Amino acid sequence: MIEIRNLTKGYETRQGRVKAVRGIDLDVAEHEVCVLLGPSGCGKTTALRCVAGLETPDEGEIRLGGKTVYSSAGGIHVPTERRDIGMVFQSYALWPHMNVFQVVAYPLTDGRRRVPAGEVKERVGKALEMVKLGGVETRSVTDLSGGQQQRVALARALVAEPQVLLMDEPLSNLDARLREEMRLEVRRLTTLLGLTTLYVTHDQTEALSLADRVCVMSAGVFVDQGKPEQVYFSPATRFSAEFLGQMIFVEGRVTGEGAVESTLGPVKCALPAGLAEGAEVTLAMRPEHILIGAPASGDDLAIEGRVLDRLFQGDSVLCKIEAGPLELSVLLASTAAPAVGQPVSLTFPAARWIVYPAGA
Repeated sequence: MIEIRNLTKGYETRQGRVKAVRGIDLDVAEHEVCVLLGPSGCGKTTALRCVAGLETPDEGEIRLGGKTVYSSAGGIHVPTERRDIGMVFQSYALWPHMNVFQVVAYPLTDGRRRVPAGEVKERVGKALEMVKLGGVETRSVTDLSGGQQQRVALARALVAEPQVLLMDEPLSNLDARLREEMRLEVRRLTTLLGLTTLYVTHDQTEALSLADRVCVMSAGVFVDQGKPEQVYFSPATRFSAEFLGQMIFVEGRVTGEGAVESTLGPVKCALPAGLAEGAEVTLAMRPEHILIGAPASGDDLAIEGRVLDRLFQGDSVLCKIEAGPLELSVLLASTAAPAVGQPVSLTFPAARWIVYPAGA
């Protein structure tokens, strides 16, 4: 449904030309929700705006539903209004002089895909019901809460029944509780309507909960992509591992097949192919996989530590633990978290180690 080939886009700055997107390729299948995830300045919004036609790429090709909407080689640049897309912006982009009905109806009354007047009311009502805002048609958008305004923006994007939905950090202006509610709402609607969706965010929780596939971006390129479970539990790069939630890192050196001498001591783990004896590596593990007070078995690494600090997070506690020369963050259930100053036994399951070559 969305096909991107060798997409490149740069900008002139005082320091010279900067490439925001560096030759990325992407295929988003029909009905798939694909999330571009990365820090500010990584190129994710630029890529989305190129798909929308709001930015003109320097090079590459973009196809939507089998139709080429941009091609540097073919000299093709289809305007935004002819791309059959719906877009939800970070700023909502609502018009304060209009009421809810007028805002949602705008694509049907003033856009390229106008419909007969008798059909407008029915489609606007349907779109507002989908986002659970039925009955507020006559209210001014300025009288709505942030969450309601975001729903209006979503209804406007859906009312024209686009083949592709583009969303640019649409929940970033909401408070934590509203973000959680809207994540569920967006996921419900994309599933219900079978929308092909390209979604941009810097929020890891948002990406993991919404996506069928996550594409992690850094410096204008994809450094990892796959199903949410894949990129979280088996991140392809250290950047991806570090960006997607908490992760502890331990430096080491390969001493043999499946063996690493680390700053925590000898570690048994599965090694990537091609790592010779003496190679420098980084061992990584999610904090929730480290066990406290559990007996080690087989090739598991067991060490002693002491609790330096603890951060209460409701259903869990993030403990900072001194273990040899390192300070580790370990996530535990609230009912099982030790007190500050308490000695603890740590077990690192051998199967949970992820190994990266040094510099990867």
